[in-house]
Amino acid sequence: MPSKPIIPTVSCTSPSPSEGTMHDFQLALDRREFSRARDMALAFADPDMRGEHGRCALHFALLYRGSGPVVEALLQRGAQVNCQSSDGTPPLFIAARRNEPALVKKLLLAGADVALRDKEGASVLHYAESANVAPLLEHGASLEARDNLGRTPLHAAVLFEDPQTVRTLLAAGADVHARDGDGKTALDLARDSGDEECVEILEQAEQGA
Repeated sequence: MPSKPIIPTVSCTSPSPSEGTMHDFQLALDRREFSRARDMALAFADPDMRGEHGRCALHFALLYRGSGPVVEALLQRGAQVNCQSSDGTPPLFIAARRNEPALVKKLLLAGADVALRDKEGASVLHYAESANVAPLLEHGASLEARDNLGRTPLHAAVLFEDPQTVRTLLAAGADVHARDGDGKTALDLARDSGDEECVEILEQAEQGA
């Protein structure tokens, strides 16, 4: 799972736009021309247009730091906030991997569903950065959600080598003793990878549990 780029089955069924339209939109984003990308988003005949890998315009906009106005424009146009790409990824998963909780909150207020899963069975908390854990939990995300390999968000944070998120999940009540489908705890995974900081955090958590 962590090998995926930042980037669960509600689908956008609107007709696809011309390749040129999506190409121009992506080009504006690549060039960080966010004002232009925002104007394009407001003018789209179909705010749920799809590009490569079945991603909607909202997926692409969320990949770029500073693209908040583009995201807002797409939401204003009624873009489906739970649109899933071909691998089952909804926009919320992309936002969750960015250290911009304001964007996560915008998507949640727009109706983003924290219960969605991708094709690997992962939930949004499996991808969340530390700062995004609290708002996701407030909207019902589960600390003990399991992916197809039986891994919890705590296991995922270790695999992402993200000690701050490990701390945040533990502080929120994540089960340090939870075992994945191979019978391994998050501490086992940290030891396997040689992540000394995560090992120390998890050893302290196990001793205090």
